[in-house]
Amino acid sequence: MLHITMPLSTSSNDLHMETADCRPVAAVEVAVQGKHKHVNIELQGMIAGEHAAAFLEFLKAVSHFVGTRWTIQMKDLTVLSMQGLRHLLQFAETLRTHGHKLEVCGVHRNVYVTLQELNVVRVFAWAD
Repeated sequence: MLHITMPLSTSSNDLHMETADCRPVAAVEVAVQGKHKHVNIELQGMIAGEHAAAFLEFLKAVSHFVGTRWTIQMKDLTVLSMQGLRHLLQFAETLRTHGHKLEVCGVHRNVYVTLQELNVVRVFAWAD
């Protein structure tokens, strides 16, 4: 199993100023069982403003992974800016063009309401 955690804060000042609940973090874990490769992405904190650019770099790096199942956990992501959402939607579209779906396994109510209001809930697969 491979696990990588990436703080999305762009400066050391951000790390000291933000509370633990707000600090933007993205992580990816890859688990392999035979032919099955599960790529799970976990987002935390508040991804907004200048953190969206770091989020894009994270997604670009993760898009090079090979996976047969892709999931995302956003239950600890309290805020996702419009720019961050655009990056996530583009990432989901890239996966779809390669024959995969990005399955949401947990989402914070704030982010879910935003997805509903923008009518983009259908872009993702949803775990039961």
